[in-house]
Amino acid sequence: MASFNSPLFNDSEFNGDGSGGTPSGGFSGQRADDSGQQGGPSQKPESENKQASKNAVIAFCEESLKSLLREVVHGDIDTERTRQLQLADKYDKYMRGKQFLYPNGTGAGETLFNSQGVPDGISQTDIDGWLDYVYNLTADLGRKFRGVLGMKGPRVKAVADDADSPNDKAAKVQGDLAAKKLLADWDYDGKQSELALLLWQSGTTFGYARYVADEERYGQTTVPKVEIREVTISPAGYICPQCGVRSAEQQVQGATCPNCGAELGPGNYVEADTVPVPQFTTSVTYPNGKVALDLCDVTTVATPYTAKDCSDTPWLYYRFEEHKSRLLAVYPELREKIGDNSASALGTADGSSEAGIQVRDAAASPSALGTNRRQNRWTFTRYWIRRYVFEQVKDDKVRAYLKQQYPSGLKIVMVGDQIVDLVEERLDSVWSVCKPEASKYIWCDAYCRDVVALNDPINDAINILIETLERGIPLTFMDPQQVDPSSIDGRSAKPAEIKWVKPGVGSNLLVQTLKTADLPDGLIPAIEFIVAKAQQVVGITPSIFGGDGGKDQTFRGQLLKRNQALMQLAECWSNMCRFAQDTFKNGALQLDKYSPEDQIRIPGMSAEPGGEAPMIKRGVMSQGSFHYEAEPSIPMTHGEQRDQFTDLLQNPMVAQSMGLFDIPNRAKANDLIGFPELVVPGADLRQVIETTIQDMLRKKEVPVMAPDPMTRQVVQQPSREPERNIDPQAATVVINELLLTPPIRALFGTPEYENLVLLWDAYRKAGQPPPPPPGAPPVPQGPPKGKPGRPPMMGAKPGPGFGVPPAPGGIPQSNPLAPAVQ
Repeated sequence: MASFNSPLFNDSEFNGDGSGGTPSGGFSGQRADDSGQQGGPSQKPESENKQASKNAVIAFCEESLKSLLREVVHGDIDTERTRQLQLADKYDKYMRGKQFLYPNGTGAGETLFNSQGVPDGISQTDIDGWLDYVYNLTADLGRKFRGVLGMKGPRVKAVADDADSPNDKAAKVQGDLAAKKLLADWDYDGKQSELALLLWQSGTTFGYARYVADEERYGQTTVPKVEIREVTISPAGYICPQCGVRSAEQQVQGATCPNCGAELGPGNYVEADTVPVPQFTTSVTYPNGKVALDLCDVTTVATPYTAKDCSDTPWLYYRFEEHKSRLLAVYPELREKIGDNSASALGTADGSSEAGIQVRDAAASPSALGTNRRQNRWTFTRYWIRRYVFEQVKDDKVRAYLKQQYPSGLKIVMVGDQIVDLVEERLDSVWSVCKPEASKYIWCDAYCRDVVALNDPINDAINILIETLERGIPLTFMDPQQVDPSSIDGRSAKPAEIKWVKPGVGSNLLVQTLKTADLPDGLIPAIEFIVAKAQQVVGITPSIFGGDGGKDQTFRGQLLKRNQALMQLAECWSNMCRFAQDTFKNGALQLDKYSPEDQIRIPGMSAEPGGEAPMIKRGVMSQGSFHYEAEPSIPMTHGEQRDQFTDLLQNPMVAQSMGLFDIPNRAKANDLIGFPELVVPGADLRQVIETTIQDMLRKKEVPVMAPDPMTRQVVQQPSREPERNIDPQAATVVINELLLTPPIRALFGTPEYENLVLLWDAYRKAGQPPPPPPGAPPVPQGPPKGKPGRPPMMGAKPGPGFGVPPAPGGIPQSNPLAPAVQ
């Protein structure tokens, strides 16, 4: 069922101190005085108790809002929702193999029944011999469904809505960084598996993305509080008109200059000189936070059935049972409002509330038997109401107040039947939806519904088969006057054993054996037929999971069959991609809006040579307009990636042009060929050179003037000499690659960049052979005689992992001194 993940504390209205309100501790109804509406709650100063202000707003709106929820929300869907919850309960039980359970209709849970629909409680004689084995085809195909669509989530990239807008382009860059952070924070590949489960088992699935500030989960941060204070640098005093010496006021006696004795008057007086200086006065501690994502299904979320999607629905509510100790920690006023009133703690008395409590409890129960008698759990509900729904509020003053104070929409937070908070929040800024297949409206049946319909006849056929086999054991009658029963009891039988006896007087047969039941000829083919049709109807055919035993056993033939079989699941995957686009957009904007840090670090991303670690700059995404696009294809399995990589290696020219075995790609290449533990040649060298260049740039080192070791002329030299223990040719290639990276290329034309070029040139010269002494014959060109085909040492290629060697003459493939391409 739905994944809650302690959602009580995963919300922006919770601050851990019980204050409610916005993440900064404020309350969205604090603008009551600005409404200008008579009869509205009076607004207290910010220094007053925020809880009292919140309670005043709630008291003013409570009756009108409760009436709105009864008539507009629950009164619109109660009958259909009860049936919807019953189906969700049935699908959950089929997934868990609890297929012989049925609701008893008394509110006390479920009752076991056998394959013939006979409940427990009927005498054993009436149901003796009937079996209730389960062939869990629903869970079996569900695992394969998750194996295809749930192993890896789609990756998204940001796209600027206006490619010519600077704000949109800046928002696009920050959106890509935010997507990387959310991908790590959410463990989205794990969420993808959960999403596939909910689509299969429950149907339409919702994503709830919102910022969470939670000290217990994420820790806390203490920062110094800085205040600007005026600091005196020159005290008030007098400036002598004769000698020009400035003397402090307390140094002047008798209105004369203490330096030269000249007279001083009021015109020589000057005020103290001060400058504003930031000073640390105290420290501020705040809880750390992240954007959290909950996946919810029909058991916890409800909308109007006529809605098309999240942008179309006028309202949505999210309901589940939370431990009352958590609720009391956040809302201590509930001790008086609810106390021991269990009826108040269960929530609004709508028609589907009891069914919802039992279905959610059954989903969490190991026995799958739900109850509404959990004394330590209270119903926790959040409603999102669109602004136009306020038109159905009957009280004119309340309606006008709500429309002005909550222009983006209203979130109503309730515990039981008590309103505990009101927050301004737009519904589709935190909610997104995913459907398993196309439907005219927002609610779509579970993907497993067609399998569940076929699971019952398969169970019946399996139980007939097992019962027939058991009844195949012959039942024998024996005359106790002729054979002593004690000689048979406890005696092991032997194959083809025969005992000769004489028949008794008036007896024709000593032993009679009843005819045994025969297995129907068409039973097993019928079972296989139903299983095959169940696989076909949901698109989980043997071609997908490697069970196809057809004639074409070649790899290409099987791959073609698999790709064709996946076409039936392409629609569901496309819906998953759209869900990822909407969910990541909501998460990115929540991060941009609520994060207390101006610059947000991204897990796993370190600084590139010559640059700083990428950081998300808060406030940039909200100033531009962008959207996310997801990769459209179903992710390849690791085996498929390995096969494709192996195909690329068959063409050395393609492999070399793509740099498949260059150092940055070597770790992934080793993993694909199945040997990730292999040492990457040259990786240590690259790390040493990257560290050296980062240190040179951090210290802003520039070229130095020094004598050339060959010509003895004073010329520009790099600030650091080449290290003797490093292969100069390999170092030349690595430095050339680093010079072309964007962070270092951005320094083109600066002394720091020229210093790196000189270091590259120094390594290049170090890799050349020394010149011949004066008068020596020239070095022969080409291979030496007697050893055809062997290149001279000066033309030797560097070791594996260093890319393509420099061209003849030592000139790099791309001259680092050339200007950047415009």
